[in-house]
Amino acid sequence: MSEPINDLDYLVLLYVKGYSYILGIMLKEKEFIDSTVLCMNSVFEKLSNSLDKNSDSSKIGQLKELLAPGKLLRTRLAFALSSQSSLSPDLVKAAAATELIHSATLFHDDVIDGADIRRAKPTMWKMIGSTGAILLGDLFFCSAVELVLSASNPKLGKAFAAKLCQLCEAELEHEFCVDAETASIDSAEHLSRGKTGTLFAYVAMATAIDDDEKSAVLEEVGFLIGAAYQFHDDLLDIKGDEGQIGKTLGTDADRDKFTLAQLSDGETIINREINRLCTKAVALLKGYPELQYNLRNYIKTNLLPSWKLNLEKVG
Repeated sequence: MSEPINDLDYLVLLYVKGYSYILGIMLKEKEFIDSTVLCMNSVFEKLSNSLDKNSDSSKIGQLKELLAPGKLLRTRLAFALSSQSSLSPDLVKAAAATELIHSATLFHDDVIDGADIRRAKPTMWKMIGSTGAILLGDLFFCSAVELVLSASNPKLGKAFAAKLCQLCEAELEHEFCVDAETASIDSAEHLSRGKTGTLFAYVAMATAIDDDEKSAVLEEVGFLIGAAYQFHDDLLDIKGDEGQIGKTLGTDADRDKFTLAQLSDGETIINREINRLCTKAVALLKGYPELQYNLRNYIKTNLLPSWKLNLEKVG
């Protein structure tokens, strides 16, 4: 007969099991992120190989330097909201396509805004010209669509197309229809959901694409998290420090694009709204306790540290 486990041994056993579980999740996340980045890189290599062999090799080299992945927040959200025991190749493709679209929008946005710095480096258009940056962004859009359409589940492609339309519609709406006299918290949230929330919403719903009810809940969670992220980005555009953050700021005000951050009490309003949106997102997952825990951890690990770091020295 085995000896009974004393209290200290039991605590040690719990600690080891808990540590092993956490380590296992971290390794799975790394595997998922590495697979997503590898998928993105394969798309870029295909694009590079398709270019004319007589193209300027120095420009191709510049592209490789500029195309390093960012924080991959959308991919990390996909992992947090997925069934981490069975991550599918389709979800990797969905995440990679989303990151490609995100990169494409940055190429285009930086041309439109005349931004010089992105991720502490010269922006794409500053390196290869505005025409090159626009065309590369267009190519990324097409390649992302092609990638999603290669997934085994056709629902992913249909949902992706719908989200791209929402994204572009929101950008047009902000450009032509919103001003300080007509704007409100509701309209600002509507724009933030459309401009930034769409890609977060897509990867979130993609984790349960065959379960209509669950997918709808996760889609709304993604919209809320994305809107919160955009609100914070709007605040950084007003109060952030370019040297610390590593990108050109003040572009919204320079182009007369209204955001809540431009109000006299904009920081208070935005911090309140970010808290409300994140709280609502977590509450929506009440029926999915494991995912609710994962979302809390995602916010705590991936969003809050960045939000605090970027504003604490200037707030």
